[in-house]
Amino acid sequence: MKKDFFTIKTLLAIFLLSSITVHAQYLSESYNMSKYNNSAHICTIYYSGINYGNSIWLSRKSGKIKAKYFAYKGTTSVAEQYNEWKKGKQIILYCSGAYTTEYDAIPVGLTINDGNVVNRKVDTKMDGLVVVEAIGGVRIANLRETNAIYLQSLGKSVNPRNNPTHTNEFIAWAKDYSATVFQTNLLYFKNTKYFSYVPASAERRLLVLATNKNNNELYHIIYNIPKSVSLTIIAEQIFYNLYYNMNMDVTGMINLDTGARDIFQMYDEYGKTMDYLKGPHDLNIASNLLVYYYE
Repeated sequence: MKKDFFTIKTLLAIFLLSSITVHAQYLSESYNMSKYNNSAHICTIYYSGINYGNSIWLSRKSGKIKAKYFAYKGTTSVAEQYNEWKKGKQIILYCSGAYTTEYDAIPVGLTINDGNVVNRKVDTKMDGLVVVEAIGGVRIANLRETNAIYLQSLGKSVNPRNNPTHTNEFIAWAKDYSATVFQTNLLYFKNTKYFSYVPASAERRLLVLATNKNNNELYHIIYNIPKSVSLTIIAEQIFYNLYYNMNMDVTGMINLDTGARDIFQMYDEYGKTMDYLKGPHDLNIASNLLVYYYE
């Protein structure tokens, strides 16, 4: 009993939860439960005292939680790719990633699937470039920066959006190293805001890479907001809560698609679906998919 109490007490201390929220209109997160040997923590999100959804905190400390990305390519659907790959794996969750074109279901912006180019057109408006590494890590690059992403094999930094030579070099690098890449809206980068006011309200899903400044532990955090809310409001509230209340450095915050192909599902350790952590659309219509798994 003492051990259980200590575990809960420690988790509450790590997350610095809603008790430190200084105003009822601020977003707060209340610890709910842990999964996968305490590597995944589920919290309930409150905004203005109302339950707005959940956050899933995935710790990279143990190295057991990893990411994988799939995108549409030719005749092999994303669902087929995923179902073949997942055999023998312990899936934590999957969700839609990049935006998708309306008619041909191709992810918008530069998209590369294990070195195979799905869409080579770099979007000029989306500042976030996401690289899902073969070892299961995730990097977020800022395409507003001249030297957006460092490629060790080339010994230099490139920006595939602003320099045509860099675009070709980056795609060639992705093919050589079977890299996986997609583009999306960049909301925060290195604790700095990178978006303008977005008045429209809709369901939201965000991915945040953040580090606990107390112990340097890196988290990938999925914010699943099924209620209709302004992107500006929810992004600012999430950042405020992480940076000021929880003492986290926000390396990057990106927007994930919750449009016509809004797909989301989380599983427990036994492979059972957690039905309150589920999106409105079926996996079979996915044009791209971000997956987290436990290995």
